Amino acid sequence: MTIRKQFRQSIKCGTGAAYLILRDNAEIDFSIDIKKAALTSLANDPQSEGDRADYLARLINHSDKKTNSLTAS
Repeated sequence: MTIRKQFRQSIKCGTGAAYLILRDNAEIDFSIDIKKAALTSLANDPQSEGDRADYLARLINHSDKKTNSLTAS
């Protein structure tokens, strides 16, 4: 499995692995995957899992690729 696929899977699950992958692979631009996760509910059961806003905000803040594509509406 590629690094990008690992990141996508971990961001979908909402695990800390996404942060570790982001940290260890700073040369890869994950901004599209983070933006997709922010705009789409990836939770299996949104009623019980709740909001992932804080989780995604932390990923954005730790991303070296903070661009207008992440912060623009």
